[in-house]
Amino acid sequence: MQPVQISYHGLEPSDALTALIETRAAQLERVGDRIHSLRVRVDAPHHHHRQGNHYRVCIELGLPGGEIVVGHDEDQRSDDEDAYRAVRRAFDAIRRRLTATQA
Repeated sequence: MQPVQISYHGLEPSDALTALIETRAAQLERVGDRIHSLRVRVDAPHHHHRQGNHYRVCIELGLPGGEIVVGHDEDQRSDDEDAYRAVRRAFDAIRRRLTATQA
């Protein structure tokens, strides 16, 4: 697999968050050896002073013959107030989808 492409929108890049993403990406490689690309986008689209910041994570996983995408729609109110939790939830979802495609 190529190196993980990580982009941050609406927030500064974080070494700790990048390390978490890279760790979870390495764990995905153990589940699916057919992965040829992985792109992760971390968004902080709204800055609410009273409600806190909300984070969205979108993961695009390239496989031979297709792609698996996990992320949240704009209208969905399942944003996480913790960027680390948002990353963990997105990677859990992509892992489930990847495992299902291999079954």
